[in-house]
Amino acid sequence: YIDYDMQIKYDTLTKLALRERELNKILSEEMRILYVALTRAKEKLYITGISKDFEKEKEKKQELISIYHDVKNKMNPILIKKHKNYLDWIQLVYLSEFSKMNEIVDLNVYKKDELMKNFKEEDKLEIENAKTVLEVAEEEKSKMKEISEELKFDYKYKADTEIPSKTSITAIAHKDKEKINSNIITEEEFLEPIAVDDELIDDDIDKDEIEFPIPKFLTGQEEEKITPAKRGTIVHLCMKNLDFSRNYELQDIKNMIKGLVQKEIVTEKEAEAVNPLQIMQFTKSDVWKELKQAKEYHKEEPFYINVPANEVEDTESTENILAQGIIDLYYFDKDDKLVLLDYKTDFVKAGEENVLIERHKPQLLLYKEALESALEKKVDRIYIYSTALGKKIEI
Repeated sequence: YIDYDMQIKYDTLTKLALRERELNKILSEEMRILYVALTRAKEKLYITGISKDFEKEKEKKQELISIYHDVKNKMNPILIKKHKNYLDWIQLVYLSEFSKMNEIVDLNVYKKDELMKNFKEEDKLEIENAKTVLEVAEEEKSKMKEISEELKFDYKYKADTEIPSKTSITAIAHKDKEKINSNIITEEEFLEPIAVDDELIDDDIDKDEIEFPIPKFLTGQEEEKITPAKRGTIVHLCMKNLDFSRNYELQDIKNMIKGLVQKEIVTEKEAEAVNPLQIMQFTKSDVWKELKQAKEYHKEEPFYINVPANEVEDTESTENILAQGIIDLYYFDKDDKLVLLDYKTDFVKAGEENVLIERHKPQLLLYKEALESALEKKVDRIYIYSTALGKKIEI
């Protein structure tokens, strides 16, 4: 239970009860295991263990035995729970039933110093034996070298073991994104206020004023962060929900976004991150006109394609990597031409269309290859639709 006002958390009675039940189950199972171990010896059983201070621990156990008496001629369960290893359990029985146990059990306590004295002579003998072993090993060094060379052979298909068996088209397409990082807008720039219906959305944050309020996760008001990637996902969702047979006005787009919130598909915060003007602009574009007359169209079409590893990875392997992706939209226009289109929400300025082409062309060429393979038909045109520029860009 978390108390947000007091800023504390603690276990509920239910959780404590469940924990107690699980502990009982575990201890019962361990007792069964110990029973099996103790009853398998045919003639004699040796049990060894280590204790930091045997006499002190023995006194403590005897004190507890005198406090917690037997229950129905059995050891008190509290004693069992206070000691959670086999040696302690055996010692509890030994001490509580000393008169009986003394007849069948010999308890021997050895101190470390005494044991070390006894082992000194044995250590010397082991050293002599080790020297003999080393001498023999020296004689067989050449043989060991042969074995070593056998073990260190180069696996013929080592490169194949270092490549992924599956990846995404996005991951492949962004392998060289470092080359175009200078053209990628920063998150701070991306999240600049946008104009909607001539009303400027701003945060009114005084950047010079620094405060340290109570963490919002403690107050239940944790703020949802909308990253550029997440915003792009939401815009794609809005595009997917458009009806290509309709004529949209700005209020229609707003109502559509509001409907997604009401259906709990997106949150209020996510909805606020979408500029409805950009989506409406798409419904007024040349692409929209083509879609209205299209013979057939498909949205959000998933696909898989085998890609040779040496084409997408820094490897010599020619094995295939299974790549998966989702095509935003493809359609057959009125002239039965196959058109591939991908929505992009990257922020670019007017005149920087080549940035989008350079950044996304590898991805779209893979989409083209997959589509042509699946439909056995040539892709006639490939478009990027930039929501930031409000226009299609042909590749």
